Amino acid sequence: MQASCTEEASILVCRVCTVVARQKSSWLRKVHTQKSPGDAWPIVREMIGRSGGCDHTNVEGFTAQMLNDHYAAISTDQHYKESTPKLTVPDQRICITEIEIFRMLVKLRPTATGLDGIPAWFLRLGAPVFAAFIA
Repeated sequence: MQASCTEEASILVCRVCTVVARQKSSWLRKVHTQKSPGDAWPIVREMIGRSGGCDHTNVEGFTAQMLNDHYAAISTDQHYKESTPKLTVPDQRICITEIEIFRMLVKLRPTATGLDGIPAWFLRLGAPVFAAFIA
């Protein structure tokens, strides 16, 4: 990132933090004056809006598109190269064979039927057929 972009991003971060702190301070003063937690809920609903979503209006001249454009402009690097994984990173490709699935199904203990509604005895008896499809 260029030095001027870094400075611009720092200034923008400070402005956003100031706006958020001001909004939270105002909200907390309203909530603090309430006598019970039940009295605070109308203030919470006011802050988040009746629909439960966030308010998409501008906050002191900021819009989501302005922030998106800014970070898209400073986040480009033509010389970026993806780093190679270290040797200590395990290989995420796991290959399970049909015989391993067969052995797992045959060793199922007779327990209560699970959420799928398939009893363990059915899976044990059908292991020769099911193993290929599961693997």
